[in-house]
Amino acid sequence: MLGAAHVDGGFDAGRSAVIFTLKPIIDTITCALKHGDEFNPNKYAKDIFMHPKQELHEMGGGILCLKTWREEDFAGCQVECPLWCDSKWGEASEQGAGTVAVVQSLGINLVSALEQNTHVAKNRACALAVFAFHKFPDLMEKLKEVKKSISTPKEEEDDDES
Repeated sequence: MLGAAHVDGGFDAGRSAVIFTLKPIIDTITCALKHGDEFNPNKYAKDIFMHPKQELHEMGGGILCLKTWREEDFAGCQVECPLWCDSKWGEASEQGAGTVAVVQSLGINLVSALEQNTHVAKNRACALAVFAFHKFPDLMEKLKEVKKSISTPKEEEDDDES
């Protein structure tokens, strides 16, 4: 499509326009995918190109869940959970009109995000949780151990089968 705007100049002009427009994007991706002299496309492509909700789902498999609240309900319930809003940690307002997305594990609120749009709130909460799990990799293992310690024998059999 970018080249179509330059069709009067011919194929080469259109191609040059596309290359010029996409060069910063391609350079950024290429730079992000390089790790020193090593390059492992499977590792870095997954880290860079996976959507935060998908990564959280794959990472947490049955341990993590995402819930949404209306801001005024979240504020009224005095939910204990760090809340990310407007690029800083804050609190929900009982007069607010936003959406709060909360990442939970085993019924415990881990992190939440407040945004005006539901989809953005969910994505932001997932991104915060994924960031925390990458920064503290042993946290997910600890959550899995807790789940295993409180599971009934039937639940453990179901987990082994899946």
